[in-house]
Amino acid sequence: MMCRRNFLVKAALAALLLAGNLVFGECTYDSDKNIIRVSNFPAANPLLLKRLDFIDNTSNWNIIDYDQKTDTYTINAHLWIGNNDGTETYVQIGTAQALKEQLIIKGDLVICPYYIKGENKEKSAKQVKRCVNRLTIGDPKNKKITPTLKIYSKYPDEQHSIYLGRVPRLDGGKGRRRFSTGYGGELLVYNSNITAAQPGNACRIAQPSLRGTKIVFEDSMLSGFHQAIMAGLPGHNCVVKNTVLKDSGSGFTGCPIPLTAEGCSLENLGCAINSQGHSLNIELKDCIFQDNQYNWRITRGKIKMVDCKFGKPVKGDIVRTTVLKKGGKEIVFTPEVISRRHAVFLVEDVRRLPIQGAIVQIKSGQNAKDAVSPVKVISGPKGLTPGKDKKNSILMTEFKLKATDDPKKPALTNYTYEVTFTAPGYKTKVLKNFQPPLDGKPKEIILQQNPK
Repeated sequence: MMCRRNFLVKAALAALLLAGNLVFGECTYDSDKNIIRVSNFPAANPLLLKRLDFIDNTSNWNIIDYDQKTDTYTINAHLWIGNNDGTETYVQIGTAQALKEQLIIKGDLVICPYYIKGENKEKSAKQVKRCVNRLTIGDPKNKKITPTLKIYSKYPDEQHSIYLGRVPRLDGGKGRRRFSTGYGGELLVYNSNITAAQPGNACRIAQPSLRGTKIVFEDSMLSGFHQAIMAGLPGHNCVVKNTVLKDSGSGFTGCPIPLTAEGCSLENLGCAINSQGHSLNIELKDCIFQDNQYNWRITRGKIKMVDCKFGKPVKGDIVRTTVLKKGGKEIVFTPEVISRRHAVFLVEDVRRLPIQGAIVQIKSGQNAKDAVSPVKVISGPKGLTPGKDKKNSILMTEFKLKATDDPKKPALTNYTYEVTFTAPGYKTKVLKNFQPPLDGKPKEIILQQNPK
């Protein structure tokens, strides 16, 4: 007979009211599966770690340890957030009263979808009322709140990770994981650190599943993952900004829905971007590649980059053609890697005074269509053409890699440009073989006055 202990938060409500904390929701503990499930906590009063610890103490579960000195909670069980029964659940890690709060989970962190195929009676998520099961780590309005989430994992017998949008069907982690397909779940991370609970390759976090309806990583750091940190992210409802991905197998893997990442740093990764046999459609803006074994390994799809900086990879990069057979026909995938950069020109006279209204016209040296946009701009009051964040800023293709039969020797095209500068009363100047600078600084152009 299953030994199962279920305790409602309501059972401890009187004590919480005495403490001045009105709490809604339900917490249960399944001792057979070693799972804490929390559900039905509203957005106005999310479940906090101190409340969960209080429930553990009053319910005599004895599965949560608290270190007051470091403000660290250790959950010696799996933590499941939310349910698929029409309720909504909000959990918050890090508050103004607990700026550097830490959570260590010795198990899986599961943010449940609101619809699970095979469990809900409806045949699809479209037939179910949309509900929110959300974990928020940090606060976008308060950068002083910098919490940490650590996942305990040990290869091969105790592999644990973060699962969003689908539910593990096997407890533990021994062997290949199986999952129930679902829809829903939200993970919002701000100014936070997510990493492995212990150092060493054998203790890295197993590959997470991030397939929820809302995903945000801003101003955070993610490290210590055995495989990919971000695999198959749903680009249409995902924000990745100013976040460091490091010390893991891969950064981004297999993103078929267009995904944009901005201001991120990909450091000390086995492979920063890896299609891993899947379609890949990702754009990176102002990102840095540093100390990676491979910056990219791509066999299908396209990597687009704008104003990125590239450190030299240890093993080089791979851009390889893939041939798939379907219905007796061969389908050839020819992936590409494209890098573009913004360029700004400062147009001045010989006295270094700005020239307003100078016409700047740009033409690709390779006569490539769409290599640069726009092809004509006008300098402003300070002699500058529009900057990268302005309307009509100049964006030039720096290089393009296109797959060939040799995976380590893709076709490389380095782009150059012919730029013509004209202004009333000044001699026309032509700049040939121009390439957008890596530092993004304005290129100074001096125009000579026409003789009177």
